[in-house]
Amino acid sequence: MYHHELMRNSLRTYLLAVLRQWWTYAGLAAGIVGYGLDIFTGLKVPAPIWIVLFAGCLIVAQYLVYHDVHTKLGAVNAKPLPQWAMWAHNANSDGAWLSLMVVGRPPTGPFETSTLDKIIEATVTTVGLSRDDLRIETFAGFLRIKSPNIDGTPEFLLQLGIGDYGIVVMQWRTQANPVSLAWVLRHLELGLAFTQLDVIQRVIRKTGTRRYSVSLGNWPEAGVTPEPLLKPRRISTNWMKGGQVLRQFSVTRKQKTLWPILLAFAAAVLGDAGYVDFEARLASLTAESLSAADPIEIANSAPVSQQ
Repeated sequence: MYHHELMRNSLRTYLLAVLRQWWTYAGLAAGIVGYGLDIFTGLKVPAPIWIVLFAGCLIVAQYLVYHDVHTKLGAVNAKPLPQWAMWAHNANSDGAWLSLMVVGRPPTGPFETSTLDKIIEATVTTVGLSRDDLRIETFAGFLRIKSPNIDGTPEFLLQLGIGDYGIVVMQWRTQANPVSLAWVLRHLELGLAFTQLDVIQRVIRKTGTRRYSVSLGNWPEAGVTPEPLLKPRRISTNWMKGGQVLRQFSVTRKQKTLWPILLAFAAAVLGDAGYVDFEARLASLTAESLSAADPIEIANSAPVSQQ
């Protein structure tokens, strides 16, 4: 009895999923039009043509339903992230933390340890650090870079790993109160640019979908200030201390620019900080205006391309 009920529920769910596909209705339309022309008009469409159209559309609809189920099962059965990555957005020590994490497919071939040197040099160049001030820790398939080289809490942290996933985590810390939105976005721009470098393709492949997550956590008491980058109105009196904003984005290899991630995260930060009337000015934000609002001395950095 239970087995029959389970089969009926499965069949009902499957049929509803197929009926939600527009390909199903395209196939039905092709069949009805072909049959109607045969019966009611002098225009004779060979039956095999509209039958093939009907069957083809129905097959496409069924495949899309299968693909949707397969994708959901893949997400459920995906192996969990390593612990160091799972806690990336929970940083809360000695200041506010901007965290950027990228998760994607690792390279198909073996990971050469010489790549670590290239990643370190790319970090120094893109983020604007001194190699002498770095603390570098390496393990099998794992790299951690801290700056400055001290025993306490770093101001910058890079972690990446090769395994079931290719993972890159970048974090910046500030003790400013309030935190400048320009500071947040300028460092986010550097982080996004870093993930686009050729050397990072040896950690996360371009094929498939990359999952980006960005957070600003452990807000200071005064929260976030948009000035001098933007000058919106603030209507909220919410308590800001200890707050966090976290957003996730999916990026395919066809997506050439990551600038929308920066704008979307800026909107989320401003919204959580209680600001309004910022959409138009934020949409017109450029890399040049961002650099002018919060200059960071870097050499040969790769800017994030804009829309």
